[in-house]
Amino acid sequence: MVRRQKLIIKDENGVPNYMAAFSWTGSKDPEQAPPMFVVCGEVVDAILISQFHNTNIQGIPYSLPYREPWTQIDQDSAARACREKGEGWHLLTNTEYAYLLAESRDLGTEPHGNTNCGRDYDHPEEKGVTYDGRRTLTGLDPVTWSHDHTEGGIYGLKGNVWEMVTGLRLQKGRVEYIPNNDAAAVNTARESAAWQQAETEDGKPIYLSGGNGVVITTGQAEEGWDGVHMRDIRVDGLESIPQIIFDLAILPPDYRERKDGIYVDSELAEAVPFRGSGFYHTSGAGASAVSLDAPRSGVSVHIGFRSALYVKDWKQITDKLIGA
Repeated sequence: MVRRQKLIIKDENGVPNYMAAFSWTGSKDPEQAPPMFVVCGEVVDAILISQFHNTNIQGIPYSLPYREPWTQIDQDSAARACREKGEGWHLLTNTEYAYLLAESRDLGTEPHGNTNCGRDYDHPEEKGVTYDGRRTLTGLDPVTWSHDHTEGGIYGLKGNVWEMVTGLRLQKGRVEYIPNNDAAAVNTARESAAWQQAETEDGKPIYLSGGNGVVITTGQAEEGWDGVHMRDIRVDGLESIPQIIFDLAILPPDYRERKDGIYVDSELAEAVPFRGSGFYHTSGAGASAVSLDAPRSGVSVHIGFRSALYVKDWKQITDKLIGA
């Protein structure tokens, strides 16, 4: 019930963007549609996701090949820049990222990527085209570096630069999120009322604790920082990992077998997520890797982002298509 196609679409500035369009053809009942297509209680027709990490052209992000990813920008500034592209445009949400991981898993197409200065550490025969000896230009990667191993897929989920997403955070280790894909449309600022507390089925708040490994608990998080392979994560005071941890893609279903890194700072008042690892993570890299150890004001040459677009009615964008 999800149809996907590669599109080139102009934003409100008239500049093209290489996108993968995911169209929902099923029920308009929010209870029946995947969370990615549910925006503020309404099932939208499509979600368009940038194929590539976005590049900076006069302060606006664009999904284009043969470009350097835009880095050295904080999360709030990146979100504002995405909204400058027009109605429905937004910073990629955690819900959208989780959907891509799930689709890749279902297809059996684990994305490869730049995790060793232009090469895939796990597949050293695969390499991209670097512009600084470490990071790769967009649109020149092997097809196995896309989420579905096709030319029409999403590139860069594993490696090159960590990818900021919105709609998930820690507050002193407490897991909070914005439901469904509402983060594509609502205020996601630190003080926004849209944030909800992640809870167990019996209503207990869920924490990620750093400082002594990474621990999932319903008790107060120990203040500190730590990072581990996902297979080494621990549980305290719980019989099993709550389902919402998997729904939010903090861990994949097969986490016990994965070396992807998970990094947690449970001392920060707010820690926002960066996903997918960078060009230097080698043995701890993976598309499922997640870093929840930096404030939203953090900037780095290691962190980039991509924009996405929700479309309530497919007809509203047909006049903006310039290729397929």
